[in-house]
Parts: sequence; structure tokens; C-alpha cells
Amino acid sequence: MRLIKARVQNYRSIIDTGEFEVENLKTILVGPNEAGKTAILQALQQLNPPAKAPKFNVLRDYPRSKYHKISRKEVDAENVEVVRGTFSLSDEEISNAPDRLKGKELKYIFYRKMNNGGGALDRRRSTP
Repeated sequence: MRLIKARVQNYRSIIDTGEFEVENLKTILVGPNEAGKTAILQALQQLNPPAKAPKFNVLRDYPRSKYHKISRKEVDAENVEVVRGTFSLSDEEISNAPDRLKGKELKYIFYRKMNNGGGALDRRRSTP
């Protein structure tokens, strides 16, 4: 699987990146210091975190400018989606899929919430 699109929201200095594409050979993050480049990468890491990677923590990771909404219970931090990634499957991975899915463009969407819970959505589209 390869990450092809992502979106980060409600994480440290990032309010919402909007959905952005991740190119096959290279993707470059450009911005001034303190713009949130590292925050984007840290959030993306949570889609498949290494064993010792720190998990999301509401107090540390929810944007300071919006934290009052949590303290007033206007927002339930447990349900705040932080990162969503769309992955495409390789030809080899598709060849291992059930026959009913072969011949379709398969995409796998995974998200992670501030409570470190995550989930998957699948997207199946017929190829033209």
C-alpha cells in the first residue's frame, strides 16, 4: 500500500491542512519555521506508528486556540479526527484480493482520532 492522499486537522498548530496528495516519487513540505511541517509528519506517523512513538495526548496535541471548547465540553476530544490517509494498493496486493474485487481500483482509507482510536473505510471503484 502507498499513501496517496492525506488530511491533518486539529493537531498542534494545524487547524486543517485540507486534503493533499502525496506524490509517488517525492513530496516536499515547504514553509517557514513554526509553520507546522513537523506536526504534519508526526500526525501522519500515527496512521501506522512505530512501537515507541508517542500517542496523541489531548492536552499536548489539541490546538491551543481551540482548547477552550474542550474545557467547556463543547467538543468531545475523544471523537476528534486528527489524521486521515488514503492508500492505493499495488498490483500484487490486488492480485491477492478476492475475485469479486479484482478489476476494481481499490483504495483503503484509515483515520486516527485524538483518543488514539482508529478505523478504516474502504473505497471500491470500477476502473474505466
